[in-house]
Amino acid sequence: MRETYSRLLRSAAVVGLVLATLGQPNDPLYPDQWNLAPTAQEGTGWIPVVVAVLDGGINPHPDLPESSLWTNPNELPNNRVDDDSNGYVDDAHGCSFLPKQPQGCADLSDNSFAQHGMTVTGVMAQESNNAIGAAGSLPNIPIQYLPIRIMQKEGFVNYSDIVEGLQYVHTLMEQGVPIRVVNMSFSGFNTVNNLPQGDGLLSLLNDEGVVLAPGEDIETVCYGNAPDYPADQCRPSGTSMAAPHVSQLAALIASTRPELSPDEIKAIIRETAYEGKIDMMAALRETLDLQQTFMPLMIK
Repeated sequence: MRETYSRLLRSAAVVGLVLATLGQPNDPLYPDQWNLAPTAQEGTGWIPVVVAVLDGGINPHPDLPESSLWTNPNELPNNRVDDDSNGYVDDAHGCSFLPKQPQGCADLSDNSFAQHGMTVTGVMAQESNNAIGAAGSLPNIPIQYLPIRIMQKEGFVNYSDIVEGLQYVHTLMEQGVPIRVVNMSFSGFNTVNNLPQGDGLLSLLNDEGVVLAPGEDIETVCYGNAPDYPADQCRPSGTSMAAPHVSQLAALIASTRPELSPDEIKAIIRETAYEGKIDMMAALRETLDLQQTFMPLMIK
């Protein structure tokens, strides 16, 4: 899958929005990011959107810029007051529902919880061209990430906590926060992380409306040190790493065409998939209803 997917990733110039090649970023782990094309994005026409990440929370990290994380403009942090009267105390940058608090949100940066959430958020939010770690896939596009901790430190998620997290998302949406995507990188017990390869299986999955995305050896952020690897960086594999690629594509479509419904965004991602694998170029072309706008410049 790796070689096939890499061939789908290419840079392009897009009339109106401008997706343009800006050269290879200087992030030291970029050459190992097989899931990224050698591109960067900039321009006008993008509408700010927020991706809620229901997971294990995050820690401060030099490769996770504050600008990429959602900020509640009406809430002061750590004063134990519900400044915006939304029912969630101290939700200045999201909310942690673990460990349980009498009221309000717990500390999002608790190291005992945050590792999985860090890696998932990093796939989408890590900064590009800052000479640190790996590169992000969509720099300079106004997509922000809202961390919501619902995952136990052992890696389990309770249904009640999922409901609580989604209720929080609903509350923020009612307040006008432009949340268009919710990433939930967890699964039930009867799931398969490693599917056998084969064109027949890919065809079957695509017929069922399932799409595939990169999930093997994904460069991202974490905390702590791994042997023979840069500090606070890691290279995990699994469906947890694949899901944020799809979430980010959905957010990009929503940023481009905010009037599209969730079902319409889902249909674009499915219908433009190449042999079951998400194809950002084709999805954007379908989103913008363009014919000859996309001009391949290079392929990794």
